[in-house]
Amino acid sequence: MSREETTGYIRHHMEEAKLTRPVFAESAIQMLHAASQRIPRIVNQICGQALFDAEGKGLEVI
Repeated sequence: MSREETTGYIRHHMEEAKLTRPVFAESAIQMLHAASQRIPRIVNQICGQALFDAEGKGLEVI
């Protein structure tokens, strides 16, 4: 996936989860794109872990 596709992919999943506020900062999306090797399944895994960690730390934006 391109960077734009990764951004759209993450935003789409957040919309499907009924989240109205941005959860991932643009810088986090850039890091996700690079770390995921552009593979959607890995994007999902990283996002899931990031959301879990953010909840534990009380963060609203990753």
